[in-house]
Order: sequence, then C-alpha cells, then structure tokens
Amino acid sequence: IFVKMDIEGSEYLVIDDILKLSAQIIGMAIEFHDTGRFRPAFNSAVVNIQKEFELIHIHGNNWGGIAGDGLPEHLELSFIRKDFCAGTDKRRFLPLAQLDHPNNPKRVDHAFEFEFV
Repeated sequence: IFVKMDIEGSEYLVIDDILKLSAQIIGMAIEFHDTGRFRPAFNSAVVNIQKEFELIHIHGNNWGGIAGDGLPEHLELSFIRKDFCAGTDKRRFLPLAQLDHPNNPKRVDHAFEFEFV
C-alpha cells in the first residue's frame, strides 16, 4: 500500500490509525496543514511516523503562509518504510528545484530549511 493523504487538517486525527498498518505500507506522501497552529501535533506525528518510516522528501506548499518560526504552514512530506532504504542517518532537507514546483504558479515557492532527528 502507498498512502497519499491531503485531508485539509484531519491528517493529525488519523496518523496513529494509519501507523497501525505500517507493515502493509511501503510509503506515504502526506500534506500537513496549519503546521504553526498544530505544531505539537505535527511534531508528534512526524516523530511517530519516523519510528517505521524514513523521511525522504519535503516541500512547502506555497498556497499557505509561513509560520512564526519560518516553517511553511502547509508541508508535503514523503516517507518510505525503513526496510526499503539503507541507513537512518540524521539528514538535512532542502526543497529540490528539479523535483519541486510551486503549487500556486503565480507565487514564488517557499525557501526554507528543515532539520528533524
């Protein structure tokens, strides 16, 4: 199973239930909404996902703004189950110009850095 989720803020309510099926899921692409307002839930969700999955890509959706700490309010995160990739070293993620394009083509894409243990 590959999970693609964009459910406008309800992702925080279903992450734990989805992770109960992690042995059947090879990867996930999840758009997290309102990361500033829901920062504790966002951080908790990403930490829990990373117990079984490796964060492999991140992109800021430029339809939303930027939270007070500089992180985009809407983030698209991609994960792959750890047994499908080598290594779990601490990584640093930057938007990838060759892969990422602005969600809103009339606005510049968000520039940011994201570090997560």
